[in-house]
Amino acid sequence: MTKTLITLLLGVIYSWPAISMAQEVDNLKIEVTGSVIDSLNNEPIPYASVSALLMPNQTCIARTVPHRNGTFLLKLNKDSQYAIIISCIGMKTVTKNIKTGTSPINLHHIMLEEDSQQLGEVEVIAKKQRISLTDNGFSYSFKNDKTLLAENLLYAMKKVPLVSVSGDGTLSVKGGSNYVIYLNGKPYTLANSNPKEVLQSIPASSIEKVEVITNPDLRYGMSEGGSILNIITLKNQPNNYRIILNAGAYTHTSIALQDAIRSVTSPVIEVHISNVHSRESFRHVSMIACACKGVICGFGLNSYRLALEALLGNK
Repeated sequence: MTKTLITLLLGVIYSWPAISMAQEVDNLKIEVTGSVIDSLNNEPIPYASVSALLMPNQTCIARTVPHRNGTFLLKLNKDSQYAIIISCIGMKTVTKNIKTGTSPINLHHIMLEEDSQQLGEVEVIAKKQRISLTDNGFSYSFKNDKTLLAENLLYAMKKVPLVSVSGDGTLSVKGGSNYVIYLNGKPYTLANSNPKEVLQSIPASSIEKVEVITNPDLRYGMSEGGSILNIITLKNQPNNYRIILNAGAYTHTSIALQDAIRSVTSPVIEVHISNVHSRESFRHVSMIACACKGVICGFGLNSYRLALEALLGNK
């Protein structure tokens, strides 16, 4: 019995370095680098999409967008075979098959060519103008993409680099769900709770652009690796709609109403028949006032007339 225990202990001791080494390899972040270059003018392409697909099932496990100088970095945590997919609107997609180990892999310059079979020269130039770089990511212009005029926002998101929409309507950014949706620079609570239903209800024709913030700063309070989709609506859309809203008790509790008001471009005036500030303390707080053009309360039914006069005078 003693001899057997000694043999088992020796086996564990001698195998421990191998077990530790295997764990270190599994936890190792394997770096894949390179740069994306336009073959026509040798200029960097910072708005391309670079994805890593785990083979053979082609599961996307990492996705990134190059920096302004065209360079990119992918971090893989599994020693395996991958297909690195480099794509860009109006360009031919390039695939690089790699086998990772413990050493970094440099794919060097990856040259992208124009997809002349799919797009004419004028169309390619127009498509490039839809994507603009920002300080912490890029934006995709919906107003410059006439093919989206009849689509809803969820479907149109398929055109935005790094954003994908599955067959069942699940939205993902950089291949994952670590993202937050903003509307005109503020958290879009309603869309974050149900992206599919909310984005499907918004016509793409009402959107100016979608900003993809891939490197949010501290003010956004995002975790490492998270992204932000900031939906910017068109301003000064020609319409004759004016809204007078008495939300009753929902005034003091509904973030959903606040989001709904923010999603329209028509002016909204919050109205109350009574003076809510002379009533219970909880009525002193309005969750929708910050999204409205103004607030009128305390004038009885005349509050509606005053709101109407204010809206009719609003040019």
